[in-house]
Amino acid sequence: MGGRGSASSGIAKSNRTRNEIFYSAENSQLKGLRNQAREREGKFAAMAEARATNAQTFSGKEFKDYSIAGNTIIYGTIGGKAVFYADKSNSPAIMKLMSEREARGKKFIEDMKKDMAITASKQGGRTSTYDRWEKRNRSKFDAWFNGS
Repeated sequence: MGGRGSASSGIAKSNRTRNEIFYSAENSQLKGLRNQAREREGKFAAMAEARATNAQTFSGKEFKDYSIAGNTIIYGTIGGKAVFYADKSNSPAIMKLMSEREARGKKFIEDMKKDMAITASKQGGRTSTYDRWEKRNRSKFDAWFNGS
């Protein structure tokens, strides 16, 4: 009595969507994109060699994405294996993965700003670049200022 949706049908849909992406790129007006898609070079090489998986595989992981003609493919290496997930750009799974990645990026920037603020407070607001410049040029300034 199984339902209509299953893991294998999701993978089949993902493969169909990937083929639509390749077809759109191969028939693109952009010559470079068209050649890369036909020759399976660049980003298309990674997509062509990958195997389909479900969207949850990418949750919390780093990935690359490519969108064309209303379809999005998310691909990367997880556990040493090249995998991808493809669906419509406005699908809930794609939207969720993109928002998770954006949140991770914002958190990284916030953490970096906090670290920079801590470092600056320890140095009195001066950067190590300025300290190195001052060390190199202090004797030149003293010679000029004192007239020797």
